[in-house]
Amino acid sequence: MNIENANKDARKLRNEYYRDWRKKNPEKVAAANRRYWERKVAEAAEKSRSESDAGPLPCSETGGSNAGTR
Repeated sequence: MNIENANKDARKLRNEYYRDWRKKNPEKVAAANRRYWERKVAEAAEKSRSESDAGPLPCSETGGSNAGTR
């Protein structure tokens, strides 16, 4: 058996194990998914908040200053 086949076999066994684990533990899977998406929402809100706090972007037409813009 070469390394490539061993890796494929190991992956197959690992996938089967985790598939069975997820089937036996649906509440843990749901909780992990909920935490993941709550974290993603929080990250998006933080990114949005930090972008809005950064102020206006420099205007390239005026050489980087915002003077004289409406």
